[in-house]
Amino acid sequence: MGVHTGIPRAWFVFAAVCAMAPAALAAAGAVVAEPASVTFESPEQTIRVRLTAGGEPVAAGDIGACKLFAGPHDYDEMFSYAKEDGAVVLTPTKFVEVGSYRLVIDAAAGEAQVAVYTPLSDLPTLLEKRAAAEGVTMAELKKRLGFVVEGVRSVITIQLPAVYYEGQTLELVMPDVTPDRECIWAMNGEVMEEGLGKSAFSYTFPKPGEYALSYLEKRDGVTVAAASAYTTVAALPAVPYACAAGAEAAFQAPAGYGSYAWRIAGVRVGTGPVLKHEFPTPGTYAVECRAAMPEGGPADGFARFVYEVTVSAR
Repeated sequence: MGVHTGIPRAWFVFAAVCAMAPAALAAAGAVVAEPASVTFESPEQTIRVRLTAGGEPVAAGDIGACKLFAGPHDYDEMFSYAKEDGAVVLTPTKFVEVGSYRLVIDAAAGEAQVAVYTPLSDLPTLLEKRAAAEGVTMAELKKRLGFVVEGVRSVITIQLPAVYYEGQTLELVMPDVTPDRECIWAMNGEVMEEGLGKSAFSYTFPKPGEYALSYLEKRDGVTVAAASAYTTVAALPAVPYACAAGAEAAFQAPAGYGSYAWRIAGVRVGTGPVLKHEFPTPGTYAVECRAAMPEGGPADGFARFVYEVTVSAR
């Protein structure tokens, strides 16, 4: 059977750094981290990241701070870090959330970066969980989603990141597609794009959840190639924020978008990249911003993020 590979590209201003290629991350400094990308399928996992400088292991005493980022914000409480000669050991804490992150490791010889994915899917797999929820067999679900196609001549490989964020756009190009072939793209069993020579596919994930992508190539009505993949889509982790009742609080949105909509308790409270607001009484509030119309990106791309605000008495 023939094999060729679909090439995905993610576009997302706020969290684009989470989709950096492992090679680019490894080249960020004089310290080399291996592996340059790690995936946690379970909160019980522990993963060791090896650190070298000039081909020699980095001494534990030369390893400095470890900072975990999603976009510009840090989420250090999600992991604990044990430093040893030549390595840092990552262990999820009870605060770990599904997402894509960038781990920055400081060392005496420079800085290393590691892409950290936390789909936390574990077993049962995403498809197994969905089949159980819908009360169908795995075979029935796979056939409905286009994962099983009878008579297919070629198997195509599509490799998606373990986790995307809502609002992030997947752009996929299938190489070597001739104009006489009909391409059919489906997400979660629903056809999104089809037509002769439609080798490019773009899809913006509208909300968190599990997504199954399927692709078919047909010639003269006969299926000649097929591919399938699935991924998890998560909300960006909430950003903690503290202020006093009656004092003005300022919330900053990411740059690079054409419009902003701020809401508190579902009520629209402002537009623009910065929101200034006073909370009259102590308590816990969620401040949400939806940034849309990304500059230079897909028209339907967006970022939604939440500030988790703790308001204390003055």
